[in-house]
Parts: sequence; C-alpha cells; structure tokens
Amino acid sequence: MNAELVWLPDGRLQVTVPGGGDAGAKGSQRIYDIVSGKVETVPAADIDLETTTWSPRAVNGDGERLTATSKGGHGTVVVTGDSGSRTVFDEKGGSQYSVGDEPSWSPDDAFILLTDSSARLLVVTPDGGKARVLAEELGNGWAITDRDLLVTGDP
Repeated sequence: MNAELVWLPDGRLQVTVPGGGDAGAKGSQRIYDIVSGKVETVPAADIDLETTTWSPRAVNGDGERLTATSKGGHGTVVVTGDSGSRTVFDEKGGSQYSVGDEPSWSPDDAFILLTDSSARLLVVTPDGGKARVLAEELGNGWAITDRDLLVTGDP
C-alpha cells in the first residue's frame, strides 16, 4: 500500500498518496470524517507532508490491546483487555487474504483502522459491529466506497 495514514487529533483520518518522481509533486491528500462519512480533498498547495506518518496505537486508553492475525486466507483482529478477549473483525478471503499487522485505535478509541491484502482501508467499531470499507486503492488513486462488510456475528 503506498498511502500514508495518520489519525488527526480530532479523530479524522488523513490519507496522503505521495507524488510521483516529479520534483515538487506533493501527490494527493484527503481527510476522512469517519463518523459523518464526509471527505475533504486538501488543495495541492495545502498538503502537509510533515504529518503523514501512520503511528499505529495498538493499546487504547483503557489498556486494551489490538492483535491482528492472518492464516490460510482468514484475517482477524482481536481486542484483549482485563475483561478478556473479543473478536472485532473476522474476514475470510482467498487463500492469500490477510490483514495488516498494525491495526490502530483512533485518538478517541471509538474506531479501529486496519488495512488488508485487498488494498483496502477498513474501519471497525471496537464492539465488533460491522466493518466499513472506507476506501480501496485503484491504480493511481483511492476510491471511496463507504460500504459495510459482514463481520463476526453476521449470518
């Protein structure tokens, strides 16, 4: 995945796709509001390349830890804390399907961001509700999909 991700302090997600080999090319940057679904395209002149590092936070404010595992085309994300463990994401794909190994809590601990081998950005609620496919990488850019995925507990 060639996008760089960072949670902003207000809980929005910044996605930056670096520019190509052209000198001075900044690429593109969008800011996703996970709650409202609104997307802001940042004008090229305003792209901030200094804040484009994804610093995954595997432990939330309550001490709950995120763990991602992939095996045999099956990817899961588990939250583990003092009260035990719960699966918040459970997806089966083709034999090569996997989830990224660095899921991350949003700054307010309301969402979990992860990536998968299908070049998707996924947002999951910590209660194990439905996962949202926030965006998919398509060729030279990202397509906003805003569609739900079935996860643990769905028929």
